[in-house]
Amino acid sequence: PSELISQAEKLGIENPSTLRKQEILFSILKKLAEKNEQITGGGAKGDIHKVDGISGGTITCDGVTNMIEERLSKYLPYFKSISPSMQVQEALEIVTEDEINDSISNINKRIID
Repeated sequence: PSELISQAEKLGIENPSTLRKQEILFSILKKLAEKNEQITGGGAKGDIHKVDGISGGTITCDGVTNMIEERLSKYLPYFKSISPSMQVQEALEIVTEDEINDSISNINKRIID
């Protein structure tokens, strides 16, 4: 985080070396917002995975993780009841089906700014 500390010092943030990385990032973003600087996410033009916003990302990610864990926990008894070779075979079938569905979707035709 030496680059972050350097950037924080340039912005006048006090004692950035004593802060955790996330605190440095927050302080930098807060200082930029106070200066009415534009804050945007990264990503190349045309990248369907580019970031359109920054705030709430961790909260959203934690929520999705919790939801997936909660939903999948209902299937644990089933997964434990089948043999490992059956698990692998079923997983391969699911992946194959997903690849077929992806290849016939229009994902390659989408235009992303």
